[in-house]
Amino acid sequence: MEQEASEYHSRLLRLIEADPWRMELLRAVSLVTNNEGWIGGGFVRHAVWDMLAGYDRSPLNDIDVIYLGDGTGGLEAPWTEKLTGLHDGIKWSVKDQNRMAKIHGHAAYGSINEALSHWVETCTAVAFRINPNPEVIAPFGLEDLFEGKVVPTTAAMRNLMMKRVKERKWTELYPFLEVVKNNF
Repeated sequence: MEQEASEYHSRLLRLIEADPWRMELLRAVSLVTNNEGWIGGGFVRHAVWDMLAGYDRSPLNDIDVIYLGDGTGGLEAPWTEKLTGLHDGIKWSVKDQNRMAKIHGHAAYGSINEALSHWVETCTAVAFRINPNPEVIAPFGLEDLFEGKVVPTTAAMRNLMMKRVKERKWTELYPFLEVVKNNF
């Protein structure tokens, strides 16, 4: 299992590093956030699913930039403005994960890994950054992502996950996906 995890990690690094567009956005986030920001969600998830489906690149709703701040969200607007200045036309969604913790009634997160563990699906709870070398963080591992499994992170997330699958038409875009509702 450890070798498999290492293989998925290596594959993800190669996949992202081979995509000039994604690398350009990662470099911009690294520059603007002084290596504190990570890009997660669909940016990483769709890179893998597009590869599995044989697509060049499917459109993204936004680019999720996350960081572990003081809970006020004070860097969200300035970083969004700077990123937009570097890459106009991209919808940046910059979120202080400790502000999100407050919104969801959680204690402050101690790490980005902990923050990601509260995201909706295991395949979405993955983030990438350059600091200065590429780094991947995935509290649930990368197996579900690479095996096309959409699994809620907790039983409480099941309904929200199903809503997201339907609204975002993931199974239509990626017919190979397996939506796992009852893993608890």
